[in-house]
Amino acid sequence: MMWNGKRNPSNIDTDKDKIDQSKQRLVLQLPKPKSPKQKRKKAANDISIILSDQTNEIQPKPQFKRAQPNLYHRQVLSKPQHKVLPKSQHIALPKPQTKTQPKPQPRVAQTKPQPKTQPKTQPKQTSTIPKKTLSKHKILYLIIYNENTPYEVEMKKALERYVYNFNNIDTYFTSLKQLKKIDYIIDGRTIYINGKESFIPGVLHKTIEALKLIVKDDTYDFMIRGNISTVIDFHKVIELLSGVKNNIYASGYMIVPKKNNNFKYASGTSIILDKHSLRFLLDHLKKMNYGVIDDIAIGRIMTINKGVSYIGFPGFKINTKAFEDVTFFRNKSKNRMDDVVRMNKIIDYLLAKYWDL
Repeated sequence: MMWNGKRNPSNIDTDKDKIDQSKQRLVLQLPKPKSPKQKRKKAANDISIILSDQTNEIQPKPQFKRAQPNLYHRQVLSKPQHKVLPKSQHIALPKPQTKTQPKPQPRVAQTKPQPKTQPKTQPKQTSTIPKKTLSKHKILYLIIYNENTPYEVEMKKALERYVYNFNNIDTYFTSLKQLKKIDYIIDGRTIYINGKESFIPGVLHKTIEALKLIVKDDTYDFMIRGNISTVIDFHKVIELLSGVKNNIYASGYMIVPKKNNNFKYASGTSIILDKHSLRFLLDHLKKMNYGVIDDIAIGRIMTINKGVSYIGFPGFKINTKAFEDVTFFRNKSKNRMDDVVRMNKIIDYLLAKYWDL
């Protein structure tokens, strides 16, 4: 029978059945996979077999000896026999004293003690110093100072111990301060002028504005314009002023410039005017030059005053250690705090000399 190139469908099905039966036989012959638990059990058995082969004898289990019981606690100790004394022989014991506990005090916040900073020189207290009237003349003492400079604040404190001790001398400090909507403030003996501190024109500006506020009439016989670092012996100044004539322009130190020998002016440490020359100055403020230093500007106004008398008073010293025969004590060194210490020493000297302190 010839094959025509086509398979019988019935033969294909029988072939598939045969293949499936052979696969089932193979599956049945393969061993089942062991679970992890069975694997661990087999490994343990194999290890035990190996160990048993190495040691034929079986090791006995260790036996532990039981501890012997401690029979000490079972022993009965014999109690001591105490003698009972009669009541007549009993001793009265003192009663225990009950201690009274103090009431708890309220807690107070403790503040750490602050270290006391003592200055190099202890200034004397001036609260009990009696005021003196040196003469019948009324004197205005105007001091320029800058409250923004720490050493000048300390100098002001030093001068206040001395300058307020006179009945016939009115002392004022003048300083510039930026104020709002007002031109000046008078705080006790300090006059604050609206403005910003400067050397030129600040010093001259606060001088003139303070004079315009204070000097209304001929109240003062003399005016002394000083600076914050100069101490003046008023007892000696009063003696010097007692013999002068009217219309004076004086100072403890008159300066004559080298370039202009015909022009001289009073040092800003101590500009002294009587009531006539002071009125002349205030009447000619329109001619004041605010572009130069204050003492030169005032000196140029005084040159217009034809009848003025120039006077240079003796006793002007700078940074002196010898206080005798000194009228104007000028203090200006590199370390300005050293000037503060020297000023306190000068004031202590004056208080001891004239007030026996």
